[in-house]
Amino acid sequence: MATGFFGVKLVYSATFFISGKFLSYFRKHAADVTTKTTASGLRFKEELQAITYLNELLQGFVHKEGFFAYHFSNFYSVRHMIPKQAYQEIHSMYAEKVPLKERIIRQCRAIAGELWKR
Repeated sequence: MATGFFGVKLVYSATFFISGKFLSYFRKHAADVTTKTTASGLRFKEELQAITYLNELLQGFVHKEGFFAYHFSNFYSVRHMIPKQAYQEIHSMYAEKVPLKERIIRQCRAIAGELWKR
């Protein structure tokens, strides 16, 4: 959690240069940090905490329901990787942010996508 808030504060006070170059040369593999934090659920917890903090700091800079619904879709698509206790905790965090109807729609889309891949 501290890393997420440090990153938010750094971004909030930083100056940026946007280059048109594609700079991401990293390859994904099973041992990388993103895979581990996604599988443990830590990524989703930190994202929710950081965006909530930013939203309060910037007084509603993001359309909350749309943003959280999009991230809920990402979370739900990897739900099988996350331990049950962490899944329940993260799901309840999203329940506070995303209306039930929107969560059901996103869940149905994720399940339909999984079935389509088979």
